[in-house]
Amino acid sequence: MAVAALVRGQEDGPQARAARLIPLLGSPSYAERRLATEELERLGPAARAQLEQQANSSDPELRRRARDLVARLRAADLWEPGPVTISCRDESAEKVLAKLAQQTGNRLAAGDHYASFQDKPVSLSVTSAPFWSVLDELCRQSGNHVRPHYDHRKPGFVAVAGPMGQFPLAYAGPIRGRVISARRVFTEELDHQTGNADVTHNFQVTMQFTWEDRWRLVAHRSHVELVEAITDTGARVAATGSGCGDWEATTESTRQISMPLSLQPPPIVAKQLDMLKVRWGLVAVGDMGTFEATDLSARKPLTQDDVRLTIEEFEKVGQGRYRMTLLISRDLALPEPRSVAMHENELELYDAQDQPLRKFVNQWRMTEAGLRIQATFTQETGSAEPKRLRFSYPRIRSQRDLEITFRDVPLPTSRPE
Repeated sequence: MAVAALVRGQEDGPQARAARLIPLLGSPSYAERRLATEELERLGPAARAQLEQQANSSDPELRRRARDLVARLRAADLWEPGPVTISCRDESAEKVLAKLAQQTGNRLAAGDHYASFQDKPVSLSVTSAPFWSVLDELCRQSGNHVRPHYDHRKPGFVAVAGPMGQFPLAYAGPIRGRVISARRVFTEELDHQTGNADVTHNFQVTMQFTWEDRWRLVAHRSHVELVEAITDTGARVAATGSGCGDWEATTESTRQISMPLSLQPPPIVAKQLDMLKVRWGLVAVGDMGTFEATDLSARKPLTQDDVRLTIEEFEKVGQGRYRMTLLISRDLALPEPRSVAMHENELELYDAQDQPLRKFVNQWRMTEAGLRIQATFTQETGSAEPKRLRFSYPRIRSQRDLEITFRDVPLPTSRPE
């Protein structure tokens, strides 16, 4: 039997196919190993449980390939949208909002100190639908829109009264994109030495990207890259710049970014961009591991997974203020940019009453020994001494160029007299 036929076996169900394919990961034939790997990756979640069982196989080749596939599938999971399944008719928008939050792990509030929430009845019937599309439909029906909290210390999003606007929308995994403006600029310059006038024409769209609160984005390219732009007249529009910019680290409180994209001016007769496809480079982390240090004066390292954490210094530096220096080293390759190593980890200090102290990072730097962080913690209430440090770190870090496609983007068509 041909190798491809042996590996594919389309007549099998997903579970049966996975069971037949997994032993081929240890095959002496390179072609069988490669095709089995490709097919199992296509099967994805259907093969994951069986692959996890084989991750401890006595066969070293099978064990290595099974572990590698499990790691790839776990990384792919990072880029999936939060799934929502809801069936309701004329139900309170606030109650449905709470269901969205519960199902996806995204933190959502109905109104805040600055704006109210319209609790109108909504009707939805979706199965495993992407979070953002369901949330936007809820807002359309109830007369609300979603924004991050004005206070960056408050996580998640708040739904508040007011129209959503006519923004062209696009969804890609855990990200929602909006085109918030399109601008033409005509500039006429008269050279008084020659008497010649020159008119230049520039065009720019500004996009806003918002990602799910449960998703940990730790770095992004500073610009999106144009993949394709086509007007309703069939004209293809090119970008005026090249490249997708440098990598920038994303802070824990950031959930939304706006960025411009400069294009060659579309024809004046064009009414819209039928398609605007962009590519955005992103780094996300997930499967967070956590451990705690309860002896803050100890200098002995704590280890878990590939992480080695040492509290090098801990001292009181004022009333309710404490300074801590930590060294973090691990086997996971250093990210690019290096500042991601600072933002992908979480440090939380709690007092004896289990109240968190406020953290300020004074400085951090990469050394041969690892990431060294100096932070100051301040008590906002109470006077109990700090008792435990909670450290969280990602077991998965994944980089991907995500393509985001907008449809029917209106264009400004007026030209000055």
